Amino acid sequence: MEYKEDPNGNLRIAYQIKEKNSKEESYQATSFEDSFIHLNLEFVQKLADEHGRNAGLKLVKKLKETKFTPYELSSNCIDSKTNFAIGILMYGNNRWQIPKYIEEGLEWIRK
Repeated sequence: MEYKEDPNGNLRIAYQIKEKNSKEESYQATSFEDSFIHLNLEFVQKLADEHGRNAGLKLVKKLKETKFTPYELSSNCIDSKTNFAIGILMYGNNRWQIPKYIEEGLEWIRK
């Protein structure tokens, strides 16, 4: 579904959309964590190796197994949404890709 701008500019609905990661794999996420992991799998694996639970990732071993989908990883490895987001910000040094729906929403707010 394509976003249609509200003519009054007072409303913006942002939701996960199908995106391609750096390996050109297209994926439809169901949550922020799911989308973020799909777009930044190598970053999340490295974050888990270096900071583990401190970065909101508790099942670090699963991150090394590539047979898991981003959805399965997001469902099983996150302590909480807050810890995951804080871990990304604290340990990430902005070396990650932002999900498109988040980027579009922030751009709309900025305007």
